[in-house]
Amino acid sequence: MFDDGFVLEDVYYVNFKRGSITNPYTPSLCGVGFMGYGEFDSNYKAHNIWRGMIERCYGTNKTRVKDTSYSDCNVSSDWHNYQNFARWYNDNYYQIDGQVMMLDKDILTKDNKTYSENHCIIAPNSINMLINGRTRTDSGDTPLGVSYHKKTKKYQASCNKNGKPIYLGIYDTPQEAHTVYKQYKEKLIKDIAISLQSKIPDKLFSSLMEYVV
Repeated sequence: MFDDGFVLEDVYYVNFKRGSITNPYTPSLCGVGFMGYGEFDSNYKAHNIWRGMIERCYGTNKTRVKDTSYSDCNVSSDWHNYQNFARWYNDNYYQIDGQVMMLDKDILTKDNKTYSENHCIIAPNSINMLINGRTRTDSGDTPLGVSYHKKTKKYQASCNKNGKPIYLGIYDTPQEAHTVYKQYKEKLIKDIAISLQSKIPDKLFSSLMEYVV
């Protein structure tokens, strides 16, 4: 029995004497995440996903570096327990041939900052990269999809498609260029949703069809 009252059964006394028996409910990952007690161990495919999620939000050292782009992000308290996350992942995982399946937190709820059961979904990398990809080639003073064109002293619109930038023209103002980018990207998102409709969850399809850049 541990100090918190948790009882771990079927352990060898020799391991107890060595001090090698640990409480699975003690936070061991970034001071937040813990393995919990259940059917899912670290060999299950969800473990690396869970670990990466915790480290992006709470990492503090060289091997667990907090991603600065996730500075405002957090993980719901129930997903601090690996068993809870792994169970959700197991129930919601699906595979599309030729795609890497990714955990996404802000397709269903735009600009969401919390990894949780209510906000996350598993999506193929082609969708994830399209939604989260950013097209900006200058210092960042212009809207998404827009860069200043020095030669014409106007604004260029472009959008990534399948990892390659697509030129969308030169415009007088950054607002005009962004509008073209926005329309083009929203159409790309709808097109990929339609092409994968039979392979992705209904709620993912619906979110993509309603997605606003």
